[in-house]
Amino acid sequence: MAKSHGTEEERPFKCDQCGLAYPKQYLLRSHQLMHVQAECHVCKKVLSSNYALKVHLTQMHSDDGNQICATCGKIFRTKAAMERHIKEHMGLEPIERMQCEYCQKWFNGKYNLNKHIRFLHNERGQVFRCDLCAHESPNSRALSYHKQRVHVQEKHECELCGKRFKRKLYLREHIASHTNVPLYTCEYCGMKFNSHANHFTHRKNKHPEEWEAHKRMRMLKKMSKH
Repeated sequence: MAKSHGTEEERPFKCDQCGLAYPKQYLLRSHQLMHVQAECHVCKKVLSSNYALKVHLTQMHSDDGNQICATCGKIFRTKAAMERHIKEHMGLEPIERMQCEYCQKWFNGKYNLNKHIRFLHNERGQVFRCDLCAHESPNSRALSYHKQRVHVQEKHECELCGKRFKRKLYLREHIASHTNVPLYTCEYCGMKFNSHANHFTHRKNKHPEEWEAHKRMRMLKKMSKH
């Protein structure tokens, strides 16, 4: 009597991690590569497989869009800024507190101080007009945001479903819904998210005590460094 397709006799090579079985040993070996953990060389996050690492690198650390910190979800516009931030998480790069000479506000590092002075003090009193419409912005950063939000075309297309987005970040979060590889994890309950906004709202609404305690600790740290 002929054996039915897919019996244990026909698929003797079984994966000891997920239970899938294969008729040939080389097919099992190829499959087992999916279970090999791989570490991201940028942020040191450990992924469940080489495929997950590839998706992570594309979504989080590609050179053609915003960079997302896998630890806290903070977004950076350049890879260099992202790498500096990761070093701060790892304790490899100390953060120097610097004070604004105009308003005495404190900032973490020279980069944040210079950005504050440029947008809040150097451009104060100026009007930045959009060359595409009649909109006026208080500084160049606000004008840039206006153009991206209103005038930028939806040029980032999902290869899986064809949906288009204005920003690369929105496309990355959308692709995560296809791949089921979460971008953010709640540090209080472990719940995972594909959206930075949902991650933020979840922590604030579902863990209000922890959220407030976290805010108080950050405030105390700032005060202790003054």
